[in-house]
Amino acid sequence: MSVHFGPVVMSDAGATLRPVFDPVLRLFSVHLMKGCEPAGIHGLPGFDHPDDAVEDIDPFLAEHGVRSLSDQEFAQLCGGLIEAKGGPDFQHLLMAMRENGVSAAEVTQPAVHLFTVDGSSYGPYVALTTTPWWSPLDAFLFTRETVRQIVEDLHRDGCGLTAQWNGDDLTFTWDATYMDDPGTETISPDQHGRYAIGGMWQWDEWDGALQPTAEQEAFALGAREYDSAPSTGQLGNLATHYQRGRDEARRVLLMDINQAD
Repeated sequence: MSVHFGPVVMSDAGATLRPVFDPVLRLFSVHLMKGCEPAGIHGLPGFDHPDDAVEDIDPFLAEHGVRSLSDQEFAQLCGGLIEAKGGPDFQHLLMAMRENGVSAAEVTQPAVHLFTVDGSSYGPYVALTTTPWWSPLDAFLFTRETVRQIVEDLHRDGCGLTAQWNGDDLTFTWDATYMDDPGTETISPDQHGRYAIGGMWQWDEWDGALQPTAEQEAFALGAREYDSAPSTGQLGNLATHYQRGRDEARRVLLMDINQAD
């Protein structure tokens, strides 16, 4: 399993806080983004300890017209700074959370991930993890567009597992060649049109290890840069695939895909 604190996304304030650790200077800082544009840095040249980076952050936010952090956001930013440094400190944090019964869900936000079916070259499928701690059989949230691609790839396999749309619902059916006991599972979308899919095969993080195509790489890059300034300048005819990945990540996060970059 893995946990990721990630940036603190303050959707209601149109702002994102990125925890940063400079491995050369060994200093911490917090970068403020508004939309996709840098808006300020808290800590120049930086702080020696992550606690120092968050203790005085509210005046910095107020100076830039951003509200104060909630308790969860404060805890997430602290964890994100320690994660940015990595190493033993981060492992000690995770150990302390487990020993004290602190759920990662209390201090993190859902994160975009790129998945594939374990052992395949399919994807990358853009997903929103429903819990910070996840395993290969967990269910993740996908848009209908991504689910259509998953179903198309599934039918290409001919593995004894099929899927059929019935309006907005999707029913998976498998025979004894796929699982010991034949069965079905129907998945309905949530209120935002996203589908929680998992448990019928093992997911794996898509990292391009199985000789991805240039189109897959461009799509993945776009998804990973969904909240950064777009880097389409040198992509040429792959720019369309990059933009598709970028848009899909924003859709699953319920962001406006037409917002200015």
